[in-house]
Amino acid sequence: MSIKENALIVSVNVEMPTKARTDKKAIDEVAKKFGVAAKSIDMRKSLYPKELLMPIDNVVYKARQHCACDTYMWARGEFLLPSTEYMEFASTGGDIELEFQQNVTAFLNNWSNVLIGAEKELAGLYDAGLYPSLEELRQQFSLKFKYRQVTDEQDFRVSMQQEELDDLRARTEADTIDRMAGLQRTPIANLKKTLDILSAKLDEPMREIKDEFGNLSELRHAIFRNSTVDNITDECKKIIMFGDSVIGTNAVLLANRIKDSLPDPDHIRSREASRTMAHVQAHTYSKECDDLMASMRGQWEVPVVAVNPMGLVEEHLETGGVLGVKAYKASEVEPVDDLQGTPTIVKVEPPFEPPASIQIPPVEATVIRSESQVKIDTLEQEINDMFG
Repeated sequence: MSIKENALIVSVNVEMPTKARTDKKAIDEVAKKFGVAAKSIDMRKSLYPKELLMPIDNVVYKARQHCACDTYMWARGEFLLPSTEYMEFASTGGDIELEFQQNVTAFLNNWSNVLIGAEKELAGLYDAGLYPSLEELRQQFSLKFKYRQVTDEQDFRVSMQQEELDDLRARTEADTIDRMAGLQRTPIANLKKTLDILSAKLDEPMREIKDEFGNLSELRHAIFRNSTVDNITDECKKIIMFGDSVIGTNAVLLANRIKDSLPDPDHIRSREASRTMAHVQAHTYSKECDDLMASMRGQWEVPVVAVNPMGLVEEHLETGGVLGVKAYKASEVEPVDDLQGTPTIVKVEPPFEPPASIQIPPVEATVIRSESQVKIDTLEQEINDMFG
């Protein structure tokens, strides 16, 4: 099963009227009074009383939170949702859209009071010409949840030249791989964060409990809330929901083990043995998350080609944690060298003497050493020739 069959992309589109405007008249008056340039002053006035727009803003916040719940970010403003959760997600989304419309209607039905309140708050800065008509304002409010399929390089059904189509498919494939690279790591990073919070909470020193006379009566563990464990369980459930095809088999197996073995919050609070076990588990599972993220390095990597200032093309390849660099002239087809090994940092001084008023720091470059010393010497000589 592919990611397309197991998940879809959701987003929320929100449109709101302009809430504030720059007041040029007020800026000019202030600039004249204090003898400063008008361009150095920025004065904006709120068109509507904030408390009247607050119910609408609260629904917008709820919509954005709904998008981020039980999902992982796919791109800016877009989130990946398991297909199995679509109906429940869409049902809640429909309720939020309805709530938004109801609050907008209440705001518009109270329009005369809105204008009276704005005039009262703004006093001499009030300008009736800045306010749209009631019908125009109604059209400026919108909140809609959007759903679309995950696109890959096989989805193009357009009339294009083969070369253009191949290029578009390649770009789409690279973009999908890039998104998947982040998606593979984010769930594990989120899970590790919740485990580290549990570990830190269990590391806190004992609290001193004093009697009414200020004398120490007993020592108790730091306050421990259910959400500390519930957040771990929620992250595990999200990973399991997306399944092997999206997050990966190892991640799903780890999430299942954590969810099934972590003690109940009440047991951690009341039983010392459970508390000790949870402390050990938090450390152990956090380390497993680190190991899992490390093993993912290179799994979704693709070559990135860029021309550097010296006229050479470098291909940075990373597979299974092993770094390699191919460097060659942009005009050549075959690489001059295939370098692998331990990277070292060298300083490359500027190739010219800068003016006294400009300081150009040395540039740090990563050079990969290899056994092919003869070829490296040749490459260094070419670089030296370029700089004279």
